[in-house]
Amino acid sequence: IGDECVAAGECGCLHRGRYYKLGEDFYAGESCRERCVCRPGGTVACRETSCGPHEECRAERGVLGCHPAGYGKLVVAGDPHHVSFDGRAFHLRGSCTYVLARLCKPDPRLANFSVLLENQSWVPPWRPGTFPGSWDPPEVLGPSLETWDLPGLLGPT
Repeated sequence: IGDECVAAGECGCLHRGRYYKLGEDFYAGESCRERCVCRPGGTVACRETSCGPHEECRAERGVLGCHPAGYGKLVVAGDPHHVSFDGRAFHLRGSCTYVLARLCKPDPRLANFSVLLENQSWVPPWRPGTFPGSWDPPEVLGPSLETWDLPGLLGPT
């Protein structure tokens, strides 16, 4: 029933008309209320479960599961302007590394991540007491905007 030939001891499970590989865990049905795992000998063990706060049950990238109900956006628009996930504006100055986002506490359902901003003070290219007729702003290295989809939840902690 599967798409590969495996040794008899490595055969998967047939559950409600679908084949699952040995060790594969999955939600049975469309409601994410039953989490199952395929065990040796073609047996399936299931337990009751539910999605957490700020999650909803839906298929994402072809996989049924509990996925975040919404996503946040962090905007970093050059020194020193930043808008956090909750829409608050910050104006950071000085040479320092700031933690913009990170996982607050370990959770096996979430990927561990952190987003750091290394801010460097910029000194104009002219000497003190002189005023340039023109000057070039600092060079921006790399893309001016980067976007990452991070698996996680947004909401009160």
